[in-house]
Amino acid sequence: VLDWELSTLGEPLADLGYHLMHHYMPADDFGGYVGIDIAALGLPAEAELLDHYARLTGRPAINDWTFHVAFALFRSVGILQGVYARALQGNASSPYALERGRKARLVADVGRRLIEARG
Repeated sequence: VLDWELSTLGEPLADLGYHLMHHYMPADDFGGYVGIDIAALGLPAEAELLDHYARLTGRPAINDWTFHVAFALFRSVGILQGVYARALQGNASSPYALERGRKARLVADVGRRLIEARG
């Protein structure tokens, strides 16, 4: 299923940032990797993903990836705020919308901490 409302044409590194943001999200919220031994699960570390992506795309080392992860987190906050608003209006598409929408603050905090730590 293709979600036309969220599809965009743009910077490919935005998709990489969205993929990498899971390395910063708690495991018990949104299926993030924080607190999980991802190596034991056979998942690559963030540095491995960056190297692999650069190699496969023929790009040089990706030095501005923090921006793209922070952007993905910010975008997710906007989406979650929309989910929350629809839940409050009574026209949410999911019975979990109110709970999910309330997690926008968590995602915003993850993004803030990332920027504070990495600039």
